[in-house]
Amino acid sequence: MKYLLAFTIIMLLLLSACAPGYGYGFSADPADPYVQRAAADGAIQATEAMKLVVAREDVNRDLILIDVWRDVFDHIKVEPRENCPACQGRYEFLEKKFTEKVNSLCGQSRSVQVLDVRVGSVDLRKLAAFLYEEHPDVLAAARSKETKIQELASGAVRTLTSINAFSGRPEFLGGKTGYTDEAGGNLVSIFSYLHRPVFIVVLGTEDRFGETEKLFEWLKKSYAR
Repeated sequence: MKYLLAFTIIMLLLLSACAPGYGYGFSADPADPYVQRAAADGAIQATEAMKLVVAREDVNRDLILIDVWRDVFDHIKVEPRENCPACQGRYEFLEKKFTEKVNSLCGQSRSVQVLDVRVGSVDLRKLAAFLYEEHPDVLAAARSKETKIQELASGAVRTLTSINAFSGRPEFLGGKTGYTDEAGGNLVSIFSYLHRPVFIVVLGTEDRFGETEKLFEWLKKSYAR
């Protein structure tokens, strides 16, 4: 069983090297640096997996940096942490030491989130407050209705349009949408009102923007200027 699993992993890695563009929107052009990097990644991972199967002692333990566009191939030494189970050879996920939960994000089969059920609940308001106070640059990207990005390889400029209905509004300071089949529609929003930040969190709703708008309007009526 162990060797069958290892062989399966190797074949999957080899397939990822041979067909790196499948399902991810990459170019199939072999001159594309993204294709070259994916092929190199897959080849190296498959080779290291085969070393583990045959119990070789020269398994690479370094972090490998590959930049085919600049012809850079380097090794970075990574020191194991004393409190890291994987660094000490204990692989809790593989050994099923605890139960994990997998969610499909935003209704996409290719976007998944693996959760450790031991974490418990997360205070989204506190998380939003932390971003507001410590990393306002993260929220700045969410405020814009459109964002332009440039591909390093081709130089092409693409325009990304926000799906957040509040993006572009002067009182909107930032936020994050989210959806899973189990949780439904969710939205964390930060608004500015009376020179103070207002955090609004809605969960499990079919109209996250409409419900947030209702709460914000109620706030403005209840605490008029």
